Amino acid sequence: MQCVSTTSFSIAVNGDLYRFFPGKSGVRQADPLSPYLFICCMEYLFRMLILACRQPGFRFHPKYGIHDISHLAFTNDVLLLSHGDCSSVNGIFQQLTIFGKTARLDINPKKSSIFFGGVNPRLNLSILHTTGFREGCFPFTYLGVSRSPHRLLASQFSPLLHSLQFSIQGWIGKHLTFAGRLDVNPEKVKAGLN
Repeated sequence: MQCVSTTSFSIAVNGDLYRFFPGKSGVRQADPLSPYLFICCMEYLFRMLILACRQPGFRFHPKYGIHDISHLAFTNDVLLLSHGDCSSVNGIFQQLTIFGKTARLDINPKKSSIFFGGVNPRLNLSILHTTGFREGCFPFTYLGVSRSPHRLLASQFSPLLHSLQFSIQGWIGKHLTFAGRLDVNPEKVKAGLN
């Protein structure tokens, strides 16, 4: 993070600026500045991905092209989406590599996977060789929801449903007094009688 370690900082106390001092130690994870720097870095990555999508050879994923969606992200979990051809994948991979060099972050191929749906096996091998990633298998879980190129079965949603049901059951008596919690009967709550 050169933007933190090579710049100078000054502190304003009661409107008066005091002398500049260099940033040396960087930013730790619990530092209040850390989330803002993370957001700035991710914004830079997403703008680079938008540039990749504007390249002449890029094609969006068939399901997401209507809305021009090339990526989904939640904190540091990023899902990149494109058509399964070499030019589209190379465009995204080049921008990812440039971002890694700029931010001094290395892409970890052991934690990265490519998922193919209806792509020629020879093309699969070519893309895997170019990126150095491993091939993932369907269904996979992203943010607690199963993802698959095919229609998911109701049984594949059961872990998510159980998690939601567990959370909702925790809300039943959350704002009741101790005496009120003793009186809450889950069977009556299900029936709407309490």
